[in-house]
Amino acid sequence: MKCVRTQRVVVCGYPKSGTSWLTKLTADLLECPVSGMWRGGSRHPFKSAEDNSVNFECYKSHLPVFKIQNNRTNRYNADKIIYIVRDPRDVIISAAHYFNTSSHYLKWQSVFKKLRIRRIASFLLNRTDYQVALECVTKGGKIVNMEIPWHEHVLGFLETEHLIVRYEDLLSNPQDELKNIQEYVGVNLEKPKLEKIIRKHSFNRKKNKYKRDGNKKGLQFLRAGESGQWEKRLTSCQVQEVSNACNSTLHRLGYETHENI
Repeated sequence: MKCVRTQRVVVCGYPKSGTSWLTKLTADLLECPVSGMWRGGSRHPFKSAEDNSVNFECYKSHLPVFKIQNNRTNRYNADKIIYIVRDPRDVIISAAHYFNTSSHYLKWQSVFKKLRIRRIASFLLNRTDYQVALECVTKGGKIVNMEIPWHEHVLGFLETEHLIVRYEDLLSNPQDELKNIQEYVGVNLEKPKLEKIIRKHSFNRKKNKYKRDGNKKGLQFLRAGESGQWEKRLTSCQVQEVSNACNSTLHRLGYETHENI
C-alpha cells in the first residue's frame, strides 16, 4: 500500500461570478466531492492508495490570491488554482439581487426619519440595491467577500500562472472550457462523460430541480444565469462608474468597454 499525496484544487472567484457552478463542474471532472470552502488547506493532505492514481480534493473560495497561498510551507497550499472571472457589471446585478443590499439601509433610513435627521435619512433612501453593489465592486464595501474592489481581486490572479476561466465562455462553450481545465489539472475524461457532467450542471436543469423541490434559497442563488443583463438594468452613469474603475482590466479580459458615455 502506497501513500499518495493529494492534489488540492481550489476554484476561486469574486462573489456572484459563477464560482459555485465551476466548483461543482470541476469536482465532477476530478471525480471527487467538493471538500468545502478553502480556509488555508486540508488537515489531511495525504491519503492511502493501492495504486499510483492521483487523489484530488476540490475546494471553493472567494479569497484574494495572497490569502489562498499564504503559508510559509507548501504543506497546506493549493496545488492548482482555477479562477473564474465575470463581467463586473453583471456581478453588480447578481450581487444586488442575492444580497438584497438596500434592505439594511432602508431599515436605518426609517430610524433616522423618526429622529427627524432628514439629511441622513435622504442619503440612506438613495442607497439602491444596484448602487450599493456597484460601490462594492468599484471601491470595496461591507458585503461579505466584497471588501476589496473587483479589479484588485482579478488582477491578483491575472498576474499569476493560474488558470483563468471567463464565466461568459463557460456559458457559451462549456465543453472547450472543461477541456482546458482537464489539461490544467492533468485528467482526461472521455467525451460522453464530459457531456454528461455538463448536462448535470446546466443552469436550466438545476433551476427546474429547485422549482420542483420548492427550494427558494436555491432559486435565489441561481436567479438568471445570463450574461449582459447590465445593459438593460444599469444607468449610463453607473456604467461609466464601472468603466472609470475597471476599464483597463475589462479591456485586458476582452470585455466590451464604455468610455465617456
